[in-house]
Amino acid sequence: MTLEELTVSPKWVPFETAVAFKEFELLRIYEGCKEGEEENFYDISRMYKTFENCDFLLVRSCLEFEPEWLKVVEDIHPKPVIPVGQLPTTSYEDDNTDIDAWREIKLWLDKQDKGKVIYVAFGSEAKLSQNELTELSLGLELSGLPFFWVLRTKRGESDDELIQVPEGFEERTKERGIVYTSWVPQLKILSHDSV
Repeated sequence: MTLEELTVSPKWVPFETAVAFKEFELLRIYEGCKEGEEENFYDISRMYKTFENCDFLLVRSCLEFEPEWLKVVEDIHPKPVIPVGQLPTTSYEDDNTDIDAWREIKLWLDKQDKGKVIYVAFGSEAKLSQNELTELSLGLELSGLPFFWVLRTKRGESDDELIQVPEGFEERTKERGIVYTSWVPQLKILSHDSV
């Protein structure tokens, strides 16, 4: 298929939707498909084999939220699709919470206007490419808005590809933004009035 065919709503979706891949998403998927631990066995092939050989699919969703999409998944993979709900986050914070780190973060958040801080975090599983990280950095800088960015520069001990914000970024944005590279109390940050 061509990029033009892949960047429009799929014909196999039986209802009207604006959902479609963007070109940059397709290029990233393509790059990911070429990578695999074993020679000539791509990650995408491993994923399809998993779908093919399982008995059912558990999906982090619910019927009330997107019943038509769950039906599409069931049609694509002829096996039961079981929505397990939205699985709300639970507070992992206990007596071991780094109180000093939260105090420092809270002091900064308290100085910001209500509802103005952009919170940026991609979690522990997603990792931007260096190019994507640079573009995001420049976008935050150009926005002029205050931001709190939790940046994972590595995906774990085995990840040897270190990503970094552009040189001088933190200096240029220090008056209105923070780049934090260690664990943060995310639920506390998200519940703060300034975010």
